[in-house]
Amino acid sequence: MSDNTEIEPINNNTNEWINWIKEAISKKYIKYYEYENFHNIKEISSGEIGKFYRANWKDSYKHLILRSFTNYDDTTVKEIVRELELHHEVDFHENFIQFYGVTTSNEENQIDRYMLVMDDADGGTLQDYLKKNFHNLTWNDKFNLAFQLANAVSYLHEEGIKIVHGDLRSSNVFVHQNIIKLADLGMSKRIESKSSEIPREIIAYVDPKKYIKRKKKKKKYQLKEKSDVYSVGVILWEISSGRPPFQTYVSNSSNLDEEISKNNLREEIIQDTPLGYSNLYTECWKPEPDERPIMSKVVKSLSSMILENNSSTNNYQTIDSKMNNNIKIPSNVNDLLYGGLSQVIQNIEISANEIIESLAILKEKFSIIVDEIVNLISKNLNEGKEGKEVKEIVIDYLDNNNINLKVTYDLLLNNQNSSNSIFLLGYFDYYGIIIEDINYEKAYSSFVKSLEKNNLLSQYYLFEIIINTIIDLILENLNEGKEEFVVKQIVIKYLDNNNINSQIIYDLLLNNQNNSNSIFLLGYFNYYGIFTTKENYEKAFSLFIDASKQNHILAQYYVGICYEFGNGTTIKNEKLAFEYYEKIANKLYALGEFKVGYFYDKGIGIEKDEERAIHWYEKAADIGHFIAAYNL
Repeated sequence: MSDNTEIEPINNNTNEWINWIKEAISKKYIKYYEYENFHNIKEISSGEIGKFYRANWKDSYKHLILRSFTNYDDTTVKEIVRELELHHEVDFHENFIQFYGVTTSNEENQIDRYMLVMDDADGGTLQDYLKKNFHNLTWNDKFNLAFQLANAVSYLHEEGIKIVHGDLRSSNVFVHQNIIKLADLGMSKRIESKSSEIPREIIAYVDPKKYIKRKKKKKKYQLKEKSDVYSVGVILWEISSGRPPFQTYVSNSSNLDEEISKNNLREEIIQDTPLGYSNLYTECWKPEPDERPIMSKVVKSLSSMILENNSSTNNYQTIDSKMNNNIKIPSNVNDLLYGGLSQVIQNIEISANEIIESLAILKEKFSIIVDEIVNLISKNLNEGKEGKEVKEIVIDYLDNNNINLKVTYDLLLNNQNSSNSIFLLGYFDYYGIIIEDINYEKAYSSFVKSLEKNNLLSQYYLFEIIINTIIDLILENLNEGKEEFVVKQIVIKYLDNNNINSQIIYDLLLNNQNNSNSIFLLGYFNYYGIFTTKENYEKAFSLFIDASKQNHILAQYYVGICYEFGNGTTIKNEKLAFEYYEKIANKLYALGEFKVGYFYDKGIGIEKDEERAIHWYEKAADIGHFIAAYNL
């Protein structure tokens, strides 16, 4: 393929939906990427409604994905708009490709043909990924790929979103750093081809009910959530086999769809596939939608398979059949928790009854350790130590006692009966202590469950998650160039969407002024009158000053805002405002870099200097500040 693949032109005019996109771009709600800055554009996938391309951005090694559309009519543009709106609902979810903005091809007379710009997928499509990597994948890897796919689709089906994808297949599911990524939120289903023929490479993934109706020329079958379940079942088989379904089927496509729909033709189960896995995908591809499981049940089943596969008891039946009931495990099961596992596993043969006894001892020891860690956390928090300081104490405890982290985490996953074990699983996810990957969503869920069992420690960490999420929202959106009042609305929407009780959160902030995040956020709420009867600039300014002394970036920014506009200060002081913005700029934060550039540009609080203004605008624009890019 050539260095730059030509993207197909269109022949339609602008309309009200294109104007909507233009307005969103002009107001900086959507970032616009100049097409001329993309190079090495290469097609990576295509389908009925369009194509996906991978491209480099500017002179960097950064890759982005471009999505084009074949029939660029009113329906397509309308659905692009809807897709943009839906991306705001899922951008936080790791199994969806992050949406960055839009671009337009610079072909003659094609200025209004918008393409979506999305994050990279270095593994290409799932189909390509399996082709290249299948022989290196363990069953645990396959379970994880299947789980991620099912989890993403289940999220689309949840209340509040309720999206039927309708076009799930391995050639439009992507993989980035071994993580499944969906790039489509049901748009493919909504922009259907008018052709009566379904392409051969797609037939195997489509709910048979759909092409039965087409054949009989009856009313078009409306794809449902169970149609997605069917498609997921086919992809689960593909993950087990490493190849697309019916790849070796020699007949024509019309015969294939008839064989699938009328004769219930399905691919054969691959040898050595775990029974639970093959049972699951055959349930998913049953001919009648009502007989298929719901997506959340598929997720739960795959989750159980992963846990069983990782469990120390998982291989009992396999080993049992090979070793005539003589199973090799550590003679001292306590070593599972207290390190040295590889040295302890010797050729010690014990009976199945001894295993049961050993596991009972292990469970008892495990419960004691969980309680000790939870008590340690509680004791240190009550002594006034901050959460991060307590985390280091917990890590020292684990290290000093030579506790096997992986086994501890697996045992927590499999023993979610007590409030302490539920809490501790959330705690480890919150700090990424064992899995080395912070997961606020999982932590939040565990803390809520633990709180329902009256674990009061969970309240403290639920509060921390809410605070950190709000701080991240403010910083991220200000760094992108959104104006302060817009960011305030985003914060309010987050609070409303999550049913966060205003009085409780405000009281918790008042009573937990021992860290810079809480101090700043109490000031932020007072500044905008959130959870208060009206704005209180004086109180907000005082709190911003206190947090800024602890080098809190947002607090320093808002001290600058207060000085710039004279809010809560005795006098307006633009020179001091500039100094605070400069502190942030020197730490390479876009919100500070933009403000410094703006002050140099307008001569506010500093002598006007166009060259320095451009310098700071460029720095801010390079890391995604929309307004800085616009001002250039």
